[in-house]
Amino acid sequence: PVILLVYSCLEMHRKPEGREILAVCLSVCGVFLLCFGGMNGVRIPLKAVLCGLSSAGFMAAASVIPARLYREYSVSTVVCVAFLCGGTVLYIVLGSRNLTPSLSPDTFAAFMGVILIGSVFGYLSYGRSIRLGNAKKTSLYSSVEPAAAAFFAWLFLHDTVTFGMTAGLCLVLAAVVLTALTE
Repeated sequence: PVILLVYSCLEMHRKPEGREILAVCLSVCGVFLLCFGGMNGVRIPLKAVLCGLSSAGFMAAASVIPARLYREYSVSTVVCVAFLCGGTVLYIVLGSRNLTPSLSPDTFAAFMGVILIGSVFGYLSYGRSIRLGNAKKTSLYSSVEPAAAAFFAWLFLHDTVTFGMTAGLCLVLAAVVLTALTE
């Protein structure tokens, strides 16, 4: 959300509003608490920090770049062409054509679930929300994902939920509510 807030303020030649800054701060602090549970013993390797920052940059680009395309073409067309281009580049660059996987039916079903639900449905939903709203708000709404991951880890994997994680969940939800109320 921070990258998109800066981008939208630069594009519109304006300063961020107080509630926008508050929503981003709540979201960032909440995601931090959800992922790490607090400050105790957090040691993140430099590679992980760089991967996270590049991921944030690419996610911001994925929110801004196709916004014009979503207005001109359907979301499913844009997402399908993006998947085709990404798969083609992966095929050429990584030489994945040399792989011959042997998948059991269970493994194949798991792969299809991840591909269809996690990727196709996820990107179609994200693209649709960008088309209906704006990239900055969509990015803030997407910060609910770590909260959902923590909830499902607790529900299905019986993961331990700490006080820091609960506080993080509340901060993320507060950021989403604040963003929704500012429309």
